[in-house]
Amino acid sequence: MESFLLSLPFVKVIYDFVRGLPPESVLLNGLDPFSLAAKQQLLQIGFGISYLGPKFSVVFSVRDMVGKEFATSMGDYALMWLNRNVGTYVPLIVLTVALAVALSLLFMRIISAVRFELRRRMDRAQAKTFRVERTGFRTVDIYISERFSGSPFTGGVLGPYICIPKEAFDR
Repeated sequence: MESFLLSLPFVKVIYDFVRGLPPESVLLNGLDPFSLAAKQQLLQIGFGISYLGPKFSVVFSVRDMVGKEFATSMGDYALMWLNRNVGTYVPLIVLTVALAVALSLLFMRIISAVRFELRRRMDRAQAKTFRVERTGFRTVDIYISERFSGSPFTGGVLGPYICIPKEAFDR
């Protein structure tokens, strides 16, 4: 769950990149929310009912000088602040570094999953098959492993199995 929550900003960036910025975007229209008067920046809080049930929404928006309203977010404010105070290319550099870190973490996780799968296959080939159970239209292999310790565990979607560590089986 933690990984999912941490990945949401990156998913949103990719979604915006593929889908494109909305036409009423502050960034697309070149508005700087900091340069607008105080009454041109709005925080709208609403409560209503949608087809899914009750709905609560908080929307940041700004109005340009002719009164047209544009949706904005804290990300827009952060981007404009970085552009003004740090430099124009800093947000792009920060985003590139964050995506590079996220991709490297994902790559390391994939490598560890592949290593685990290779170890599991090698152990399964060396383990002693205890029994094969038939459950409905599938068979489940139950085997005893001398390499793993701790609690028994299950695995396999297409070829399900139960691995029982030797010390747990002996008890």
